[in-house]
Amino acid sequence: MSFVVGALVGGLAVGALLGGSLTRLERLGLRELRLLFVAVVIQALGSLLLTGPVYATSMVVSLGLASAFVVRNPQLPGKALVVGGLALNALVIVANGAMPVSADAARTAGISLASIRHDPRHSLLDGHAHLTWLADRIPLGLPWQPQVLSIGDVLVAAGVGLLVAAGMLRGTAQPPRIPVRKAPAELERLLH
Repeated sequence: MSFVVGALVGGLAVGALLGGSLTRLERLGLRELRLLFVAVVIQALGSLLLTGPVYATSMVVSLGLASAFVVRNPQLPGKALVVGGLALNALVIVANGAMPVSADAARTAGISLASIRHDPRHSLLDGHAHLTWLADRIPLGLPWQPQVLSIGDVLVAAGVGLLVAAGMLRGTAQPPRIPVRKAPAELERLLH
């Protein structure tokens, strides 16, 4: 979750460095924002409090709400990345009942295997896991909060960063287009 927050902050920084403004985010004209709010709350509560099939179900419900929000807001940049990442995470969680975590990646990030074993929302990646390529396999050894990320986490973070940065830049002047001249007739004949 903190990786996504980092992507949000990164998107804000990129948007500001490129001359964007937070007030432009307000002009995105978001509809049905409550769907996104409820999806985020379910995702957070599910990640903190729920386990087993109830946890997997909460991830699917969160994905459904986030997808409904995206359908109602087709103008959002990065929406496909966010929904795709959420879908991949929900898929691997439903297939396994928890998010499988690579022991090697956890060690590299500085996470104890005991903490994974005692977390009912995660399991150590083993020969019985399904869709292992979607599991938490990417170590991120941040000193304040080491993590292991999945492909889905990376996609969600990229989508959030893109959404914020592009939203901040909406309505800014576009770079000038370079006119392209038609090739002379002789060159056209040589090319065909």
